[in-house]
Amino acid sequence: MTESILFRLNRSRIRAMEEAVAAWKAEQPNGVQPREIGYLVKECLALPEELRRTYAAIFECAKAHELDDYHETGKAFQAQCNETLHLMNSVREWAHKLEDSGQKIAGAAELDAVTEELERKSQEVFDRWPWLPTAEEVAEAHAAIARGEYQTVEEILNELRSKNP
Repeated sequence: MTESILFRLNRSRIRAMEEAVAAWKAEQPNGVQPREIGYLVKECLALPEELRRTYAAIFECAKAHELDDYHETGKAFQAQCNETLHLMNSVREWAHKLEDSGQKIAGAAELDAVTEELERKSQEVFDRWPWLPTAEEVAEAHAAIARGEYQTVEEILNELRSKNP
């Protein structure tokens, strides 16, 4: 799989943030401080732009015929989006808990909106991704052919010609 440098940097950034957050959370004897969550919120707000740039880099590689494997690239990018959303949702939960206890968290409302937008956009991207057919889809196609439920190339061309004289 061809990975752009942006892809690798973004993956490393997410993993580093996840590790730092896990270690930091474990070290907090009196709970999480609002200011610290505010810092995390700010960092999370920058993540969707990094994913957008990564997606743009993948798209540029595809246009230049430099993408080795669409399926594996899609799976890796989808995993990266899911990891990003998991981190963002985790930070959102902390921010909401603190806000529910009466503490103000800078950027919490914006993080809600940005996270929901990222969820929607990533769903759109992966709904349109050129995935390979699953084993079940291939089996169904073979079964349809065996039942005679198909058209030859000649039949398809004739049908198209008749619609566009």
